[in-house]
Amino acid sequence: TCPVFRSKDEFVADYKDMISQFAKLPSKPRFFLCHPAPIPNGKGKYGQNEKGILEKITMIDKIAQDEKAGVIDVHGVFKDHPELFADNLHPNDAGATVLAKTVYKALTGNEFTGADPVVAAPAPAVKKEKK
Repeated sequence: TCPVFRSKDEFVADYKDMISQFAKLPSKPRFFLCHPAPIPNGKGKYGQNEKGILEKITMIDKIAQDEKAGVIDVHGVFKDHPELFADNLHPNDAGATVLAKTVYKALTGNEFTGADPVVAAPAPAVKKEKK
């Protein structure tokens, strides 16, 4: 999960606060921070753009270093693959598979060798018009 990006200072503080809350759990979880996916074709939604994504990556890397957390480079995996996005924001079925395999490898240190999942990625939510 990722704190909402309101300002750079709040982003870092909120992210570190979120980590500190989970760190209090008796299970002593490991932490992995994900670089956000790129903005395919330069056409971001909700005011997002690649410049902002790259700024977040720099901040996430610093947070991970400070908090001794792992980093999962989702951005790097998707960077040159706009065909893996359904709507310039959400991964399509093939993209969801790539994402799952990337996370699996980061968490286990091993390549996923099983059969690809047959479950389709959820369709992006569609905003209903009011009548």
